[in-house]
Formats: sequence, C-alpha cells, structure tokens
Amino acid sequence: MRLEISPDKTGFMRNGRPFFLLSDTAWCALYNLTESEWRQYLAIRKRQGFNAVQLIMLPEQMVELGKEYPFQLLDAATLDFYSLNDSFFEKAERFVRIGAEEFDMVMMLWLTWSQFIPDTEYANYAKTLVMPLDAIEPYVERTVRALAPYVSVFPVCGDTDFNSPAASEAVMRVHRTVKRLAPETLTTLHLYGEHGLNEYSTPIAREADFYMYQSGHRLEGQHSAYTLAQYFAQLPERKPIMNGEPCYEGMGMIGRYGRFHRFDVRKAFWQSVLAGASAGIAYGAYGMYTFHRGEGPDRLIHPFNSPFAWKEAIQFPGASDYSFGQRLFQAYQMQQLVPKQELLEEENEEIRIAASGSNDLIVIYVPYSHRLLLKVDFSGYEIEMIELETHRSIEPQWRWDNGVTNVKMNAVNSDVLIIAKRGACHR
Repeated sequence: MRLEISPDKTGFMRNGRPFFLLSDTAWCALYNLTESEWRQYLAIRKRQGFNAVQLIMLPEQMVELGKEYPFQLLDAATLDFYSLNDSFFEKAERFVRIGAEEFDMVMMLWLTWSQFIPDTEYANYAKTLVMPLDAIEPYVERTVRALAPYVSVFPVCGDTDFNSPAASEAVMRVHRTVKRLAPETLTTLHLYGEHGLNEYSTPIAREADFYMYQSGHRLEGQHSAYTLAQYFAQLPERKPIMNGEPCYEGMGMIGRYGRFHRFDVRKAFWQSVLAGASAGIAYGAYGMYTFHRGEGPDRLIHPFNSPFAWKEAIQFPGASDYSFGQRLFQAYQMQQLVPKQELLEEENEEIRIAASGSNDLIVIYVPYSHRLLLKVDFSGYEIEMIELETHRSIEPQWRWDNGVTNVKMNAVNSDVLIIAKRGACHR
C-alpha cells in the first residue's frame, strides 16, 4: 500500500484510489515516547481521521544526556557521526512498523534537518551538529535499509536552505542514496518559508517527487499558505503540492504576543488546498511535536511561548476541523479543482476560490463574514454553505443581478465554505 503519484501529477494515490494526505506532526516521537505511548498516540490520531504521521530521525534540539540517538555520543554534547547506535535503529524500526502495519498510517520520516547540513542558517547556531560529508551516506544507507519497508516518504531535509555548494552536495547525497536503495519511496524537500524558493532551481529540487512548503509560524507570513501554493502550481514541471508545516494550533507567534488558534489553522488548511496545494496538508498542535509532558524545563519557550502538555494538545479542536476538511475534500472530489480567483468580482486574496474546468463544481472559502460578488450565475446549481467552526450547514442567500451573483453576507461571525455543484437547485 505504497503512496504513489497520481497520473496527472497533481496528487497522491493509494490502493489505486485518490488519496488526500492528512498528516500529523509528531517530530520527536522516536525520542520522547515509550512504545506504549506511541500506540496510544496513533490510536487517537487514527480515530480523529489522520492517515499519515511526520517524524524526524535526527534530534530536533541539542544533544541531551540520558537519551539515545542514531549515533553514539563522543561526550555529553557531541554526536559521533561515524559510530551508529544499533538500539536506536531498532526502536525506530519498531515505531514505523507499528504505525504502518498496525495503524495503516503513511509514515513520513525526515532524514536530516538543516542544522546537520553545512553552511545553512541553523548550522551557524549549532556547529557541533553539522554532519561530515563522508558520514552522510552510511547513516542514510542504514536508515533506508532498515525502515524503507514501512516508510512511504523520505523528506531529505527539513527547513531547507542551500547557502553554499557544500550544503547542496550534502542534501544531494541524502537524496541520491535514498533513490539508489528505495527508488519507489517518495522524496521531497521541506522549504524554509518564502526565502527558500530559490532552492527549487537546484538539481536536488528537480529530482524530488513532490513540492512541499511551509507557511509557518509568523503572523505576517500567513499569506504564504496560498502564495507559495500558487508559486508551485505555475512551475513548468507539474508535481503534487503540499503545505507540510502550516501554523500550529496553540503555538506562539514568532516575534509578537499571541498564539495561533483553531481559526488560524483552519484558514491555513483551506487557503492552501484551494490555492493549488491539494495533495494534502499537515497539522500541528503545540506541545505535540516535542511530546512535552507539562513539567520540567523546556528549551522551546522562546520564541514560540511555553508548550502545552501533549495529552492536552492532542485534544485541540483544530484536529477535527482538519479531518472534517479532508472528508469534504474527498466527498466532493475536490482534487479535480484548480484555482480560479478570476471568478471573484472584487479581488480579495484572502477569499480563495477553486473550480473544476467546466465550473460544474465551485468551492469558495470565506474567512470572515462578507458579501461575496461572483462572475458566475448560480442558477442551476445546488449550493451549500458550511459554518466551519461548528460544521453545520447554513442556507445561503443570493441573487443574480446585472451579470453578477451577489451572495449575501452570512449571519455567523465565522469562516464558511461555499460549495456550488451544478445540478438541482435549492431555489
């Protein structure tokens, strides 16, 4: 049940059917969960509707005594990149096998992160974590040989930026080692915001199987949920597009007071998928990706504010909004849609609209209550308006006047989704 690229190269397939990838961010599970807790986590996320999990193989933070890593320790703060740790690989194999076989999750395993790659922005802050070039292939070979039977996607590097030939060479070695040993396994990059766009002119990016970006955790950068989707959709080489790291529910906003809430993550979902990133999306809850236990010191207080305990964060309501969005996406076969902002009479990038080629199906995301003017006649359409906060349907009010459909402002102070399907009309 491998994850595959669809024939039209806009999405994924699994078991021969279109597959919308709904992934939960569990970066540090290999480091911070017991096997029993791992099963508990997977059972909850499976019940909530997730079908994929994102993990990292290398440590997300600095090295700590008392924990195991893929490498032996030279001292209390230094990894020996030439000495692999068998027991860690055995644990990693158990965890991904449980996820794939017992819970039928698509397993996505990040092989490196940018602090392990020379000359990247993060490496400048953690120089002891930079992996020597000649240590990369043995590590990747060991990982891929052990875990490829259970892993569907190997993102080759997280928070990618290529600031030098050495950085490009390191990531290319990771990618080509994966493809040499497991050519059927998908690869991608995990771009570090808008400034990472230049990375997609590099050879490694052209060889990756699909486009992944992150709209991230800065309030002023949330527009990139749709601008980056638009960027990748217009590239000459068509590939599936996925927002792999939208804002996390409960996470503090970088550089300012405040946290992202359920509405913010829901907005990132719909603005991403209707702007072209329709292959899938990841969800994150703050406290989950480190599996914070709600006690003891935490190194990630700055700049994201203090995390929630993971057993609290796993119940955040945004998870149900994402699974509800996935169900709508599949029920209405939204993978056929393409962005059509030109159907809006009044330009507004926050409102996202996508439609099928013949406009038989039109889907509109309206983040704030607002009158909507459209260059399409809704006569002959069945129209549904859904209040996304409560998942309840609302009867839309509209009229066709002087060549424009005027959809009356909805009566709820919430974001809504409008689904118009050509066929029997409500009116």
